[in-house]
Amino acid sequence: MEEGDCPYVEQREAAQDADVLIGHPTHALSQDLVAGRVLIFDESPGDAYQTVFPATARTRAVNQFLQGYDKLDINRIDQVEALALLNEVGGVESEELVEELSSIDAATRQTEVLKSNGHAEAPSITLATFLLKKQQSTDLTGNQTNDTYAASLRQNLDLDYVQLADGMSVVDDLNSGELHIRRPPDLSDASAIVGLDGTPQVAVWKGKLGLDEMDHRQLLCDSCRRTYLAEYVGYDLVQTTTASNPYSSGNHVNRAQCYGLLEAVHDEYNHPVPIITSQKAEERLFESTPNEAYLGEPPITEFVTDIKHYGDLKSSNEFEGKPVGVVLGSPHPGDAPIQIAAAFEGYPALREGKGIDLDYGIKDSPFLQHFREDKVAQAIFRFGRSSPATVYVHTAAIPDWLQELAQQPNDGETVVRTRKDGERAVIKSLRNEGGGEVKEIAARASLDYTQRHVREMLARLFEAGLVDRTDSQPYEWTPANLVSASIVADVSLPGKD
Repeated sequence: MEEGDCPYVEQREAAQDADVLIGHPTHALSQDLVAGRVLIFDESPGDAYQTVFPATARTRAVNQFLQGYDKLDINRIDQVEALALLNEVGGVESEELVEELSSIDAATRQTEVLKSNGHAEAPSITLATFLLKKQQSTDLTGNQTNDTYAASLRQNLDLDYVQLADGMSVVDDLNSGELHIRRPPDLSDASAIVGLDGTPQVAVWKGKLGLDEMDHRQLLCDSCRRTYLAEYVGYDLVQTTTASNPYSSGNHVNRAQCYGLLEAVHDEYNHPVPIITSQKAEERLFESTPNEAYLGEPPITEFVTDIKHYGDLKSSNEFEGKPVGVVLGSPHPGDAPIQIAAAFEGYPALREGKGIDLDYGIKDSPFLQHFREDKVAQAIFRFGRSSPATVYVHTAAIPDWLQELAQQPNDGETVVRTRKDGERAVIKSLRNEGGGEVKEIAARASLDYTQRHVREMLARLFEAGLVDRTDSQPYEWTPANLVSASIVADVSLPGKD
């Protein structure tokens, strides 16, 4: 190939000469592209500078590197770990290992990518494995460690932390064996750095970009933001619960609540609506065989048009212009991702409380907010966007400034009350077989409840205006508004009569 014929080299040279570059956050890893430019990051770079190595992948990468590196007479990760304890293995001393691995240049790292199971960060992973094992050995020997922060992580969270001389940070999950590494770009030669984010957490931004300081400037005050959203765009937010409803795992999904809410919103607007929730929650809600009575009458699919998940909302405009939407539950990835994110920034995140009162002992809860409340806000704004939209939010995990805009349940009010099986059965019977006296209704083959239980259910339905009764006993009970009532839940939407 003649010099100048390589398309990659030609495009790279063209990029260096361009006045404006539009690219991915990983392009900031090239100092040639960064130098002298104003860098604008549209939303957080996410995990662009972070890599997770499961235990097996970590072992493969280290072994592959050592077996092809002839300057060190060891070839397995277990020898590296042993060296941290013994200071000499196979003629290799610990100081020699650290010195050699710290001096490896970029060219050597790049050749690792070409190997089977190889990785450019394999030399750094090898060094980190040694340093982490060295730190952890102090817990076994009882020797005092100089890194009290890392010791605190090990003692309280089963995490460990080390920062390499080249700027790479490492968090070791001692429970799962996963190694989390982060190598932010060197932005020191940039003319200026600007981050654009509607739900910024400064602690998160600083760490992901490798910055010691960041000046946060909010363009609109909280009150101004609410005015803009309500009066100029036309957002109407309806909060339907005072619980956080963590739905990421799917384990805490209340199917009857979600079914009743979606049915009520469908009936309010006389058409199915789009929803945003977690992938696991969708799987739980749309199981082919519901395990609760009457959840399939009608099937929940009749209330829903489209579904998006919390994990695929970034830059999504799929629900733009949709005038009605529902956000079901809040995302919570579990303690480990939040604690690992905080560990990178020097915070031991110790869990306290649960639900909406969950806290990790860090002022203003930037990491929990980043994973939970901020994601809920982003979900809300997928609907409408530049046009009016009513969004029903089935979680209380909403940023404080935005929650003030929402219609909220009154103190002690339950927006969605799921009906017990007996109440559901009585409604179904009255719909299909009509009314009658209590003893007649209780004797029906479709019901398996005592007269007393049936009488209590009828009294509740009477108070709700769903059945009528004669003025004198024995009461004759007749359906009133049961046709439009949900069998599964009693729903009272805030702001709706």
